[in-house]
Amino acid sequence: MAVTRKKDFNFAGIRVEVSADATRAERIQRSRLYRMLRPARQDGGGAPVLVRESAAGGAASPVSTADPEAQAIAERIAGIGWYHTIDLGHGIATPGFIDNRSSVPLFGIPDDLTGKRCLDIGTYDGFWAFEMERRGASEIIGIDVDSPIEHDIPRLARLKAMRERGEAHDKHRQVWNDQLANIGIEYPGQGFQTAKQLLGSKAQREAVNVYDVSPERLGMFDLVMISQLLLRLRDPQTVIENMFSVARECAIIAEPYDPELEQLGRPVSEFTGTTLMGIWWRHSIKSMRRMMEIAGFDPVEEVARFEVENRAGRFHKVVLKGHVPAAAREG
Repeated sequence: MAVTRKKDFNFAGIRVEVSADATRAERIQRSRLYRMLRPARQDGGGAPVLVRESAAGGAASPVSTADPEAQAIAERIAGIGWYHTIDLGHGIATPGFIDNRSSVPLFGIPDDLTGKRCLDIGTYDGFWAFEMERRGASEIIGIDVDSPIEHDIPRLARLKAMRERGEAHDKHRQVWNDQLANIGIEYPGQGFQTAKQLLGSKAQREAVNVYDVSPERLGMFDLVMISQLLLRLRDPQTVIENMFSVARECAIIAEPYDPELEQLGRPVSEFTGTTLMGIWWRHSIKSMRRMMEIAGFDPVEEVARFEVENRAGRFHKVVLKGHVPAAAREG
């Protein structure tokens, strides 16, 4: 049985707990980053680490007219309701609803993805797809849906919205876009393509529903990642099994968890139900770990847990990494 070690790191005054098996822990201890950060002494359950993911605050950065390239980038991204904050160079970043930049080191993505094929599920504007490419991935596919009718919403809510606005598909799309506009973002697609062009990226975005992920549809991937989406899916177990079916090496699941459910000491997921834009489930860490194990991942390691504060509110998040057993790869 693998021995797991936990260490506290201090990032500019923010305490982060990271778990790793013994071999990985020894590599971390020998690393230059570890020596620079000087791990803090564990305090037996102090306040959770807080990561603020809203540095952009939804507003574009001031642009100097002395830099024509920065001015051109600013003009390209203006008018798009960005979900992700993405650095585009020349001091310009998209004014996203979610800014993951400060928490990237907590997600357990390998530093070197050279030659790897990666899948970003629920890619939206492509923040994680572009991050994988920055680390050397040779092929990155980001998937999302183009139509609100494909989103995992209740049938009655879908029919009600269509009756209110008419049965035409474009009318239903407008209902969804109106909901998104209320929080300052647009439906995915435009942001991804704009950021891709400005970054000179080769990452691809495909319109694929999470329930349709399969080797036949997408092929196999060395790394599969999903972030902050399972709670919005009525059948997270099927989606995790789909992830396993296309994973050659590992999968990363980074999701909110409910601390109260976690205290129950057993795998628990609470059904909350949802409306047009809502949440189906609240999960404990044990529950998500068990779902990954049932799907076939072994071992499943906890990479980090932290508290997030952004424009969506404040919540707890965990990063789990599931590995594909050698026997499954050979099969």
